[in-house]
Amino acid sequence: MAKPKALDYREAAALFEHARHPIRLHALLILAEGERSTGAIHRLVVSQNLDAFDQQLALLRHGGLVSGRRQGHNVFYSLTDRGRQLVKVARALMG
Repeated sequence: MAKPKALDYREAAALFEHARHPIRLHALLILAEGERSTGAIHRLVVSQNLDAFDQQLALLRHGGLVSGRRQGHNVFYSLTDRGRQLVKVARALMG
C-alpha cells in the first residue's frame, strides 16, 4: 500500500486528535462557512462559558487547523488548509 501524499498516517491521526472533541468539531464546521469572530462562533456552539471555549479554539490553533487574526479586541478565526481537509473528511463521515 502506497503512503498518502498530503499527510502520513501519524499527521492524520494528530489532526483527528485535535478535532475529537464535539465542540472543536462543531467550531470547525462553522468555520467552513467562512471567517468568524470568537464571539460569533461561541454563540453558535453555546455549550461552554467563553473562557473554556477560548481554550478549545486554542487547541485548534495549536493543531494547525485554524488561524486567528486580531482586530481590535476581537480575534477572527478561519480554517487553514489542514482544517479544510479535516472538514471534508468529517462531512463525508457524517453523511
